[in-house]
Amino acid sequence: MRPDCPKHAPLSPAARLGGAGRADYHGRMIHVTTTVSDTAEAEALARAALGARQAACANIVPGVISLFHWKGSVAQEAEVMVVFKTTEALRAALVETLTDRHPYELPVITWETVGTTEGAQDWLDGETR
Repeated sequence: MRPDCPKHAPLSPAARLGGAGRADYHGRMIHVTTTVSDTAEAEALARAALGARQAACANIVPGVISLFHWKGSVAQEAEVMVVFKTTEALRAALVETLTDRHPYELPVITWETVGTTEGAQDWLDGETR
């Protein structure tokens, strides 16, 4: 078993909840999401963000089909989605990095706050600056 980013041996249910088994813990993580044309572009953005420690993890999801309005018509493209795990303190810097390096004319970059476990919050805080 492998969590989606950190490499760990399988964890007990209590450890997955943050070590103390606290299901009531309410950590905060920011997911910043964008799409690009291919995995090479996705990996380049991921490596830039990780290298700057603006994200603790980047999930690259190939096989996304996007339909969208563009310049007066509806377009359809195969894309690769990238989801970055970061903190609120680093969100603006990460968005700036993605905007500066994004290959699209109009990059769509969104973010949302998600709840997380205490262990995941500790990992996020330890891997970002």
